[in-house]
Amino acid sequence: MGAGLEDLGAGLEDWGRGIVLVAINPYEELPIYGDDVIWAYSGHSRGDMDPHIYGVAEEAYRRMAREGRDQSLVVSGESGAGKTVSAKFAMRFFATVGGGCGAVESRVLAAGPVLEALGNAKTTRNDNSSRFGKYVELSFDRLQRLQGARITTFLLEKSRVVLQAEKERNYHIFYQLCACAHRPQFQSLALEGSEGFFYTSQGGEAAIDGVDDGEEMEKTQNALGTLGVPEAQQAAIFRLLAAILHLGNVEVKAERDGEASSVSDDDPHLTHFCTLLTLDPPPVAHWLCHRRLRAAAESCVTNMAASQVLAARDALAKFLYARLFLWVLEILNGALRGAEERQRFIGVLDIYGFETFATNSFEQFCINYANEKLQQQFNVHVFKLEQEEYVKEGIPWSLIEFCDNQPCIDLIEGKLGILDLLDEECKVGRRS
Repeated sequence: MGAGLEDLGAGLEDWGRGIVLVAINPYEELPIYGDDVIWAYSGHSRGDMDPHIYGVAEEAYRRMAREGRDQSLVVSGESGAGKTVSAKFAMRFFATVGGGCGAVESRVLAAGPVLEALGNAKTTRNDNSSRFGKYVELSFDRLQRLQGARITTFLLEKSRVVLQAEKERNYHIFYQLCACAHRPQFQSLALEGSEGFFYTSQGGEAAIDGVDDGEEMEKTQNALGTLGVPEAQQAAIFRLLAAILHLGNVEVKAERDGEASSVSDDDPHLTHFCTLLTLDPPPVAHWLCHRRLRAAAESCVTNMAASQVLAARDALAKFLYARLFLWVLEILNGALRGAEERQRFIGVLDIYGFETFATNSFEQFCINYANEKLQQQFNVHVFKLEQEEYVKEGIPWSLIEFCDNQPCIDLIEGKLGILDLLDEECKVGRRS
């Protein structure tokens, strides 16, 4: 579902002309998103055309040009509803209508495959599910020509790097890299098929029907090239990704009845991990299995049980991937930065969908909380404020009943709500 943040209640009397579009994911490619369709909607009022994502985009573009006001599109819905694809088509519309065929438009569109490779994964609901939220701000000059963009991301699902549910996959980029392990430029990474790595084999789904990971890697590399990312930086990205895979295969041995553990200096995956990151294996092996405790001016080194080592190893892998993701995002934003100071912008928000699992992590809680806040924003502007205005002005109106999620918001963020209780628990610390 896409909606503009500006005047969300406008057009409620005629849903066909309003600024809310309800779209259904057909789960197949349809010939209704080509350039000819873009130009068919360009310059036309939404009331003159059938409902379409391009109609919503055109409305935002016209309002920006006519009223001189910044605009935003919010794309929301359940997981697998087609949010990312809808956001992609909206940005394609702005790039085409606002730019033509220049280098800026090519770079804006090229950012998509890179973010999908590093931030999307196969889930039980969607073969290409975004595992992060993103807000893309498209900048336009005084003539409404696209002149740059900036991407902000949030809530990256770091847990997926080290743990996947049954029939799900890790991030696409890992499988793309493994599919190209035999190619000369990747042989120094010492990779093999994705089934040979713990971090890419837990879900039992190494492939996606109709998707060639080797070809997808070529698309990712071509997109990086279009964005002007040097080959040296690309190689650094792939080295770090390979190092994460090798880290997940490092063997940890329990010792002293489980109270201590060890990692061999000669562990082949530890060696590859250290080689790729230019580290010395013995210190890395030691500090994977020990930790330093400090008290006042004194400190001591203690052993860690195997379970603690594995948890620390996974935490390191998640940290490395999160930092890599942010670094790549900085590279993308550098490539997308406009040469001129922006005059106006159109934002496109592609947020996580609601998801509920048998066991929900804190990450999932934060994702669903963000969705509840977005749903509340929609309710307030489209239902509450608009209907209050009709009642105030005495306009004949049949009130629309809707599910108000304010009690859910209060439960989470209110006084002594879930967030307050979690904060208190963190202050108290672990209990013995």
